[in-house]
Amino acid sequence: MAAGQHILSLLKGGNTDAPVESPGSSRASSNSGQPASSPAESVASGEGGLAGAAPNPQGATTVDTFEMLQAELSKPNDDDDESVSGRPREEEEGDDDGTAPDAVEGISVTKDTLRQALVDVYAAVQFFAMDSPEATKNRQNPVDGILPSLIVSHPGGALGKHGRENSKVLMIYTGGTVGMQPGGDGSLRPVPGFLTEKISLLEELKRPGMPDCTVIEWEELIDSSDVTPEHWAKMAQSIEVNYYDYDGFVIVHGTDTMAYTAAALSFMLSNLAKTVVLTGSILPFGEPHSDARRNIIVSTLIAGVCNIPEVCVFFNTYLLRGCRSVKVDSGSIAAFESPNFPPLATLGVGIHFNHHLLMPAPKGRFQVHTNMENSILVLRMVPGFADLESLRESAVKGVVLSLYGTGNAPAKQQKFIDWLRRFNERGIAVVAVSQCLKGQVELNAYAVGSRLLSVGVISAGDMTVEAAVTKLSYLLGRGMTLPQISRAFEMSLRGEVTETNGDEDIFRGFAGVVSKL
Repeated sequence: MAAGQHILSLLKGGNTDAPVESPGSSRASSNSGQPASSPAESVASGEGGLAGAAPNPQGATTVDTFEMLQAELSKPNDDDDESVSGRPREEEEGDDDGTAPDAVEGISVTKDTLRQALVDVYAAVQFFAMDSPEATKNRQNPVDGILPSLIVSHPGGALGKHGRENSKVLMIYTGGTVGMQPGGDGSLRPVPGFLTEKISLLEELKRPGMPDCTVIEWEELIDSSDVTPEHWAKMAQSIEVNYYDYDGFVIVHGTDTMAYTAAALSFMLSNLAKTVVLTGSILPFGEPHSDARRNIIVSTLIAGVCNIPEVCVFFNTYLLRGCRSVKVDSGSIAAFESPNFPPLATLGVGIHFNHHLLMPAPKGRFQVHTNMENSILVLRMVPGFADLESLRESAVKGVVLSLYGTGNAPAKQQKFIDWLRRFNERGIAVVAVSQCLKGQVELNAYAVGSRLLSVGVISAGDMTVEAAVTKLSYLLGRGMTLPQISRAFEMSLRGEVTETNGDEDIFRGFAGVVSKL
């Protein structure tokens, strides 16, 4: 049967002659002790099936139809080859124009066309299945019968395929307090293999309905204060290589720079259609009252069960947008907050999602950008701060200024203004953030701020310092010019800033220009 005719048969609810196969296999075993088999390659912009689906009159459920379509588009041609990461090739073999040899009623069909058709069909299936009794039941308790002690409240369809058997999570253990133990002098230090063994013994991760969890431990565990853009690239590449083999990802990380890593990965992982959760702990796993156990278990559950297409931080009782999170307390298990944006979800008796805050599903193919500029200067304004002549301007590619209040600085000190003007003339971006935990930069609110605007200072709005630094690093790494950077800081690329020049929808334009970033 021709591929195009086969797809049409599936759309009509018909049976297929060929069995559905899942290409590839995992190189590691899961926490359940069973070999971790690889699911069929998923379509990035339409990841996951329905939590509850209406029966199909032809005998197949909408979930079955979607999964068969997904598997059909994932099957390689006889002469297909794939990249190291398992991603489909950019162009299919066939005619010179890239069309596949199969045709439906005389129309040439490319695999990309079929993929987009699948996304459209899936969206329609979601819409029509929302009012079915099964879908209503799942919206009330989408993990009913799987994890009866935990009620997850989120929009219908968000559970996707992850709530069923064989959902797989890859956990990347990079280091941090969570896996440390006291040394001979009493100071904490990383112990290779310790945390990985503890995670493999967690009974909660072996319960029916929990995702299979595979742990990759870095050969050299690091304190998060030593994290560099090279480490961010390593994390991003691990996700890229394993993207089509797992349903979600957890990164176990130290808390000191977790917010920087979460923000950086938010920008580096373009068109992300799966959940990436960063977590860790204030107390080592071995402590009787440690917060590590719950943080790891809940992060794994969220990554494997819920379709949240963005990078998040889970800590204590909150799931936060990664590029909105900040470490606010070094001595409390409630260490992270999102000062200018509500939590995506809150853990109580159950996990309750603010579904209207979640990022929209991406429209393009998943891509990873690892080129991050690290020659960025971050300066915190203090009284008397003015003379910057001693700084080596030639080595600086970008500047983030941490200013007072809504963006105030010593505008009467001419040397400081001249320094900013020289940067602007050389095409070097200077971005202003607020020293205040809450609120935003409004450079036109006061005369001193207006003067900063006149010499080219860019407002970061209500962005965190961590997000402003990593966004600037990302944009510079993409080769953007000063005018392009200035425009990009007015836009929400990953939900990192509230667009003050837009309507209530802070993701305005996400599907257009922003999706290319």
